[in-house]
Amino acid sequence: MMVGQYNLDTMRLENCKMIDPPQDTPREKNWIPFVSKKEPERQLYIYKWSDVFQIGEHVQYLDPDENWDALKIVYACKVNTPIFHYYDIRGSSNPVWTPNGYVCLVHFSVEHTLPKQYYHMLVLLDLETYFPKRHTKIFHFFEYGVEFCLSVLIVANQYKFWISRQDREPACIDVPISVLPYDYKIETSSVLQSSVV
Repeated sequence: MMVGQYNLDTMRLENCKMIDPPQDTPREKNWIPFVSKKEPERQLYIYKWSDVFQIGEHVQYLDPDENWDALKIVYACKVNTPIFHYYDIRGSSNPVWTPNGYVCLVHFSVEHTLPKQYYHMLVLLDLETYFPKRHTKIFHFFEYGVEFCLSVLIVANQYKFWISRQDREPACIDVPISVLPYDYKIETSSVLQSSVV
């Protein structure tokens, strides 16, 4: 992955750095920047949701000849809830802090469906451990096809979702918070850090 700073005056991406994933994979995507209220100075990313939930931290290599940095897994837990095993849950948009936990929108797709079916759900992360603790029912915005959510805010007791359909036709959707309660508990168990780093 590449990170950098976007300069609004020059409309350029500057100070770019490449970050190696924690393990060798054929492709990387869906790293979600995670700004924690209790650790705002740390550069954290939600790296993985399914089977083992993982949050990594952007660290610099000590070798001055190395051009790339690394993502080191610093928080991890095994997710024992079935939907996280049946589907490859992926991060979608930014986590939003609330007094009850961090609200995250995630998505998954159903293989071998045409058009490809995409579903979403909100996941609530614990304020202290950052581990998933509850989720909403699954839903789609307009149709079962490809819908990506690029950003989420909470404004006046409503979720404000910015979505795209088939990577075009952007839309902003307001959904009352009461429509998506966190009715489903997520069972987790601790993972030894040495087994995931």
